[in-house]
Amino acid sequence: MSETLKFLSSGSARRNLIVGYAIMAPMFFSTVVWSAVVGTPSSDFGFGILFSSVLMLLLTSIVTFGILYKEITSIRSAEIPWKPSLSLYLGTPIGGGLMTYLIATYQFGSVNPGGDAVYGYTAFLWVITIVYIYQKHQLM
Repeated sequence: MSETLKFLSSGSARRNLIVGYAIMAPMFFSTVVWSAVVGTPSSDFGFGILFSSVLMLLLTSIVTFGILYKEITSIRSAEIPWKPSLSLYLGTPIGGGLMTYLIATYQFGSVNPGGDAVYGYTAFLWVITIVYIYQKHQLM
């Protein structure tokens, strides 16, 4: 087994959390989008589902960002040929959130551009997580 393959296959707990985010984030995000399209739920149960989805989306996004940082820095410090870029994988979600904030503020006049920026951040983080998983899988 090559050193690259051996290194990339280690750290399965972190990998599982990253893959879990890639699978779960669209489900949480779809609940938020559904409530934006249809309207805020009128029942307590519906509001509980929406609130839980938003909370899980935010918490998993923060955890995934930290896990990606730890994963990328460990890969970059190892003696393997693939050196993922911190600015690409971690800068893209931050830049996407900032871009969402600016567009929501100046283009659409949003009453809550900070909230829109958080959703933009999570959407960009989800896309970059998929890209990271694909890139890592290509090497394995």
